[in-house]
Amino acid sequence: MSKLLEVAKLAGVSKATVSRVINHSDTVSPGARDKVLEAMRALNFHMQELRRSPDGSAVLGLVMPFGKEIQGNSFGIDIMAGAEEKAFEKEYMILIGNSVGGRESVLTSNMVNRGVEGLILLSGGAGKGAFRDAEAQRDPVRPDRPKAGRDGKPSGAR
Repeated sequence: MSKLLEVAKLAGVSKATVSRVINHSDTVSPGARDKVLEAMRALNFHMQELRRSPDGSAVLGLVMPFGKEIQGNSFGIDIMAGAEEKAFEKEYMILIGNSVGGRESVLTSNMVNRGVEGLILLSGGAGKGAFRDAEAQRDPVRPDRPKAGRDGKPSGAR
């Protein structure tokens, strides 16, 4: 179910009304606006999260340590540059989060909640919990597992 539909159902209004509230239309009654805003608060949704196109966000998340941590490590820069290059080829943008200080879980959760279509997590052992959190929120594509096709079988399986 789309986030817009979830908000509409909880508020008892149409998806169009939710859309009007998000876009600050003056054609929404104050009562309906209050119901939508209350539903959004209850579901922990933010207006920016609901403003995406129905085709997806075309944004990938990249969570990795950088700053002083990355200066002596070209591997991280190579990962970032390679990810950006491939994303650009497919007309995607990359949202980058600095995981220094154990922020992986918060960053991955925020990125998933904002609708990233994929998540690249480059981290040490502390990142495992963040990946499990992200995995619980959406079906991930992992390099250590075959990607499932529409029928649920691994891609290329017959």
